[in-house]
Amino acid sequence: MILGMFCGLLMYIAVFGYYYTQNLAFIIWPVTVFILSGFNHCVADMFYLILSSNSLKEFESLIPTTLGNVVGAQIIPLLLQYHRQKS
Repeated sequence: MILGMFCGLLMYIAVFGYYYTQNLAFIIWPVTVFILSGFNHCVADMFYLILSSNSLKEFESLIPTTLGNVVGAQIIPLLLQYHRQKS
């Protein structure tokens, strides 16, 4: 789940950064770090599971990965919201 959280965090940075700056570096760097670090992404894992033996145990590994992706993608928005409410 932790590897999924880091992936979600990096993907949020990529999308958020590109949306506000229109700079491709905000897509290239987080995706490069994600790939080189070996973090888990639920959509990419689904592709590999389709190519594999499709056992139930392998599909069960998608649950923590998906939850990690969701939680990781919400870390920055929650911190920003907390900071706005505090100030």
